[in-house]
Amino acid sequence: MNENTCYLGTDVGGTFTDLVFYTGSGELHCFKVPSTPARPGASILEGIDEIRQTLGLDEAAWRHLVHTHSSTVATNALIERKGARVGLLVSSGFRDLFELQRLAIPHPMRFDSRRPQPLVPRALVREIRGRIGADGSEIDPLDEGDAVAAARDLVALGAEIAIVVLLHSYRNPAHERHVQAVIERGGIPLRLELSSEVWAQAREYERGVLTAINASIRPIVEGYVERLEQGLVERKIETPARVARSNGGAELAETMRRRPVVALLSGPAAGVAGAAAAAQDAGWEAADLMTLDVGGTSADIAVERRAHRRLSAADPDDRGLQHRRRRWLDPVAGSDRRLKGRPAQRRRRSRAGLLWRLRLAHPGIDRCVSGRRPLGAGTAARWQIAVADGAGARGARNFGRAARHVGRGGRRRRD
Repeated sequence: MNENTCYLGTDVGGTFTDLVFYTGSGELHCFKVPSTPARPGASILEGIDEIRQTLGLDEAAWRHLVHTHSSTVATNALIERKGARVGLLVSSGFRDLFELQRLAIPHPMRFDSRRPQPLVPRALVREIRGRIGADGSEIDPLDEGDAVAAARDLVALGAEIAIVVLLHSYRNPAHERHVQAVIERGGIPLRLELSSEVWAQAREYERGVLTAINASIRPIVEGYVERLEQGLVERKIETPARVARSNGGAELAETMRRRPVVALLSGPAAGVAGAAAAAQDAGWEAADLMTLDVGGTSADIAVERRAHRRLSAADPDDRGLQHRRRRWLDPVAGSDRRLKGRPAQRRRRSRAGLLWRLRLAHPGIDRCVSGRRPLGAGTAARWQIAVADGAGARGARNFGRAARHVGRGGRRRRD
């Protein structure tokens, strides 16, 4: 680190926004301000103003500030279904793509098991004639009339953005691009997302769902980034903003606008990386780690075995975006919930722990079970538990339930 450079890390949650400021002289300052869900990113600017007033640093330090931001803005919007109203354009005969999903239900031995509700309702799905073969050759030409009529229908139904998911477009995107050109030429006010540009991989359902997520969260993420960048310019911070990606790395906010889905799990993934770093500082390089963070919207739990991050080759998000395997529980209702519409492996529970503020370390998990049946001493000893924020008895019970599941070798689906 440069002695004259200051560093800022922010984490936007559903309730609070946390800021950690590291000065060139080695001083560490932590700040917490209320989040602004109606204006994502505004809380970061309010926190920066508070830091400036409190520390009184010179303008030169602020101009060259190195800053990285993570958030659950996109994650919470998807969980709460507050994204854009999305329409879907598919190949003829594939209108029920999101309804059929992968047929298998999450828990086939339970009578109350249900597949998640599609992110795009069937009423907002339209078919377009034309077919590309598995080898990328054109079997039937695209019907331009179908594309125009479908787009006009979606606009009339209130769709804000439409995704184009045509058969085998990963092999040849010509038809998807043709649809976009025809709709733009017709002057139809409908924004389009092409699945071949978001995630050009086989398997229409997974590609479609990932594209739907990208379209759903796009307006929120774009507003967040635009508000953040404009506020930084007004505060004369010249260095570009970086946003944490779902793989724990970072990307320039400006380029993230092209594919906002890469930051879907920005905060959770960055937290897991931070927890691993904290464990390494504590001398637990080869330990099994479980991380927990309880926020206002969900409780985030992640597992790392012997300091190795586990990736799933079966997940489109893991193959395309490389984020970790994760599970989450609702801290308020106390019951497992599923991230609806996400193409996770057989609807695997999603999200990890956003643990940038992780500093408390516990050698076992018995104390977290909160009166429930605890793990045996031998099982508990195998785990090093890192706990960030507490959320009362319900959060502790949820954590205990998940910890017992993992500790006794809970059944997991294989890739």
